[in-house]
Amino acid sequence: MAHGATTLHRDETERLKALLHYEILDTAPDPALTEIAALAARMTRAAYAYVGFLDSYRLWFKACVGFLESEQPVETSADQYAVLDAQPCLIEDAASDPRFRSGGIKLGETIVCRSYLAAPLVSPSGVVIGTLAVLSPEAGAFQESDGSALEVLARQIVTRLEYYISVRQEELTGRARQRVERALTIERNFVSAVLDTISALVL
Repeated sequence: MAHGATTLHRDETERLKALLHYEILDTAPDPALTEIAALAARMTRAAYAYVGFLDSYRLWFKACVGFLESEQPVETSADQYAVLDAQPCLIEDAASDPRFRSGGIKLGETIVCRSYLAAPLVSPSGVVIGTLAVLSPEAGAFQESDGSALEVLARQIVTRLEYYISVRQEELTGRARQRVERALTIERNFVSAVLDTISALVL
C-alpha cells in the first residue's frame, strides 16, 4: 500500500454515515466481538488485538485484547492508513516506517508495537468502517497469509453488526405496532363511550 500523510479516508463522508447507521460508537463492550478479537490474537500469536472504528478524530475500540484503552487520537494510529483500502494492511516493521515517528505504532498511551496486521471491516455497500487488527512489539511477527484468516473473522464481525441493525429495526417496528394498537384501543373505547351516551340520551 502506498505511503501517505492523510488521516482521512477517501470516502470519509460515506464511512462516517455508515458508522452512524450502525450506531456502534461509544456503545458498551460486546463479548462476542471480544471473543473474535481474542481468536485473532491466538491465530496470529499476537500480543494485542482489537476491533476498532475510526471517526474523524479518533480510533475507538469496541473490543480489545491485551490492553485497556478505549480510544486514541487518529493521528497516532495505523488504522488511518488501513481504512484507505478494502484489503488487509500489513506493516512488518513500523520502527523503520517514516509514517510512525515514535519508534513504532502507538497503542494507547504506553504501548509501542512494530508489527501490525489489519483486516478491513467492509459494509455490504463497500464502505470500510473499521478494522480487526493484531499487533506485536516484535518486528516481522505476521505474514501476508495471516491476512486471509483475519478477513474471515472481519466478515463475521460485519455480519454481527448487520444482525444488530435488523434486531433494532424489529424492535422499533414492534414498538410502533404497540403504539398503533394502543391508539386504536383508545379510539374504540371512545367511540363505545359516545355510542353509550347517545343511547342513554335517546332513552
